[in-house]
Parts: sequence; structure tokens; C-alpha cells
Amino acid sequence: AVCHDIGHPGVNNDFLVRTSDSLAIRYNDISPLENMHCARMFDIITKPRAEVFGALQKEQYQEVRSICVAAILHTDNVHHMPMVKKLQVFDEVHTELLVQAQEVYHRCQSALESSEASVDGAVWPTRDLSELLWEGDNRAMLRNLVFHFADINNTTRPFAICKEWAVLVLEEFFSQGDAEKQRGLPVGPLNNRD
Repeated sequence: AVCHDIGHPGVNNDFLVRTSDSLAIRYNDISPLENMHCARMFDIITKPRAEVFGALQKEQYQEVRSICVAAILHTDNVHHMPMVKKLQVFDEVHTELLVQAQEVYHRCQSALESSEASVDGAVWPTRDLSELLWEGDNRAMLRNLVFHFADINNTTRPFAICKEWAVLVLEEFFSQGDAEKQRGLPVGPLNNRD
């Protein structure tokens, strides 16, 4: 998570592609920022004093690297709506199991709040839910969703923090809009300071 925006130049992928920036060229116009973040992260953590994955076996390292790359690449907003659709389909396919798991969750919460000693053997998360979420594709979907959400969750923070970050983000957007105007490019949504 620390590295998911490392080296961010303050403009979005669309700007990099439209201006034929070297990052867009290097990564063939496909998530240039996120690809750069991944590359920088692995440049750093493969140095001798920063080898956080140094003790892993080759196969373990490859799996961890694959997970890190997928999670960071999914912070690109082009993945937002496809992830939402995938989650909606997951909900539709597994509605019954999810409703049962939610009922168990509420029973467990009620028991905790009332200091009851027992919740009739109910355990959260339920075994069925755990098994479902542990399946490879579902685990990857959930991991990518959580990481993506963490990247865009500013609106869920306390208002004072949310406002401070929103002002900073808007200034970043406006700066990009200024650069777009200077280059004679159409100004992107939310980027027009005027």
C-alpha cells in the first residue's frame, strides 16, 4: 500500500497518454502510472538493505510479486466499474450464502454487545463464507477491491481530514488542467480551475 502511488507526477494516465509522455510510451499506454509504481517499488525492495521479500523462496516471491502487481494495477480507475460489476455478479450468484453470513454476523455482534456467553455455536465469518472467499478468483477480487477502495476512500474519513485532502486533490486536478490548457488539449473533467 505504501508504494501504490510512489513517484506520482500529479497528472493522470489520460494526460500521460495524450501528451505521449515517456511513461505512456514505456508502458504502451496501459496504466502507465500504476506500472511505474510497481516498477519503482520492486526497484527499491530488491536493493540489499530493503529486501523485504529476501527470505522468500523463488516460487513464494513470484506469487507475492504477482499479488503486489495485480493490486497496484487495480488502483487504476479504468478498473473501477468492471470491479463494481464483478462484485454485483458475485452478490447475485451468492446472495443466499451472503444473507446467511450476514445474519450470523448480526447474531455475533448482538451477543458481544449484550455480553452473552453463547451465540448458539455461531462463528463469524461462517465456514461457507470463508471457503467461498478463499477460492483463488474470489480472493483476488476481494484483495483488489479492498486495495482499490483504500486508494479512493477519502470521502469516508472524518470531514476535517476529508476536506483537507479534497482541497489538495482538487489543486492537483487544477494544475493538470492548467497544463492541458497550455498544451492546447481539451481540459479534463474536474480539471478546470475557472
